[in-house]
Amino acid sequence: MLDLSKRNIILAIFVVFACLVIGSLTGYLTYDFLRTDVFDGVYLDNLHLGRLSKQAARQRIEEYLAPRLKEPIHLVVDDQVYTYTPQALGLSFNYEAITELAFQAGRRGNWWQQRAARQRILKSGLRITPIFQWNDNQLQKALVTLGKKVERRPVSARWEVSSGKQVKLVPALSGRKIAVDELKAKLESVLTDDPPYEIDLPFVIVKPQLDTEEAANLGVEEVISSFQTYFNPENTGRVKNITLAAQAIDGKILLPGETFSFNRCVGPRIPESGYEEAPIIVNGELVPGIGGGVCQVSTTLYNAAVLADLGILERNHHSLPSAYVELGRDATVFYDYLDLKLHNQSAQPVVIDAEVKDNYIEVRLLGKWVYDWRVQVEVEKLETIPPEWKEEPDPSLEPGDRRVVKEAMPGSKVRVWKKYVGPQGLISREILSVDTYQPINGVVKIPADSYLATN
Repeated sequence: MLDLSKRNIILAIFVVFACLVIGSLTGYLTYDFLRTDVFDGVYLDNLHLGRLSKQAARQRIEEYLAPRLKEPIHLVVDDQVYTYTPQALGLSFNYEAITELAFQAGRRGNWWQQRAARQRILKSGLRITPIFQWNDNQLQKALVTLGKKVERRPVSARWEVSSGKQVKLVPALSGRKIAVDELKAKLESVLTDDPPYEIDLPFVIVKPQLDTEEAANLGVEEVISSFQTYFNPENTGRVKNITLAAQAIDGKILLPGETFSFNRCVGPRIPESGYEEAPIIVNGELVPGIGGGVCQVSTTLYNAAVLADLGILERNHHSLPSAYVELGRDATVFYDYLDLKLHNQSAQPVVIDAEVKDNYIEVRLLGKWVYDWRVQVEVEKLETIPPEWKEEPDPSLEPGDRRVVKEAMPGSKVRVWKKYVGPQGLISREILSVDTYQPINGVVKIPADSYLATN
């Protein structure tokens, strides 16, 4: 009887103890899984975030990281230093995301995975790193300004022509652009540490369109033809237009069999491209228009092309004579309507070299001349077309008086010959074009009585 009572007492004690253990464990686990703070052992860098509520952790994180955003970052380029703050570059910390990362440590997965993760964190610790966010518009704004100082456009290999017509190859230069993605990664990397902050500004190398080796392989050795036309340097709008069009064609390469379109190369002559107002010919009259003077560039190129024996696929003459070139040797262009098209019918590459100086434009075609003959051009005048005079009444004029208000100019019809001339003289010739230039009719004022008597 005594042994039974003793066993009951021992069993009761065991049950009570077990209940206490289970209750304590259940309470601990219940508390552990219902906690609303960051678990012990979670760090941001060396900042301990354990036992902090979400709100307190976020505040502590911001207090810890925010000062870094005001620290200067020195960007080093070619021994030059450009200083910005992270904020000026559009970089900031994502405090909400960092806080959530800290809070979720030990709370992912099932019950057993969470329990194991919390034990590892408590034993070994867990260090999280900052999470960043970017204002790309702010970054782009800063880099546009910086890029003007440190970026370089690539420069293709080109040819220089000396006063003695010697051709020299000028090597190409690679360009560089700021490597934006690499820069962002570097900025994020340095901001994970304490200041000072300094990085070498990363660049992407930009290759030129034509590198030195490619240019050398073209075999350009000499000036194969050239032509000059002159202009009035005081007509600034016209000079600006001539310069822009010349720059557009300068350096263009025509490979064997390739076709060149002046309009496609130069593009629309519009104010947005820098073209200005200058006189142009419209319906036989000189009137102000955007891009006046571009035809002088196409004319100069046309004549150089003829002398280099390039094929002429399209060429149009003006309706009126041009002051800067002989009749029959002009080439008018009008975007998307009248074009100058050339064809390299030789076996050698040809390079266009256009230069505008004080009062003239010169177009030189560079390549390698392999023939023993040269091209010459001869203009034959076929006909002179007389102008007409239009009389208008003027009551202020006395009988017998006349006042010219618009001068008349005769028109012409010409035939242009392309001649092949060798060491022994003329080899052959062919008709290049037959062009007719309309006369400019004049206007004269006469007394009103005389006008009535004759009309």
